[in-house]
Amino acid sequence: MSTSSPGPAKPITPEQVEDWIATARRKRLELHLLATEPWNSTRRHDAFMHMSELLKEAIEEVRVISASLREGSEELRAKASRLREYSECLQDDSQPREER
Repeated sequence: MSTSSPGPAKPITPEQVEDWIATARRKRLELHLLATEPWNSTRRHDAFMHMSELLKEAIEEVRVISASLREGSEELRAKASRLREYSECLQDDSQPREER
């Protein structure tokens, strides 16, 4: 998933989320194996550095998804408000002239 793109954000699909989760799980397992190396090994240090980077990426992805969901929610609320106003106009127009 892209973490930054100019212009309006494209909706994130469930497939993209599932792919990202699967990739994160795979990376976590690989790093877990490296982290079980002897205490002072370079591989263990590298594993912790990669885990830190993976966590940073995960936080950024959650931020992007959250922003996308927030934007979609705001758009839906605005559309619902416009539909409500339109519905009220239609109801007002459908009332007989004497009732107004």
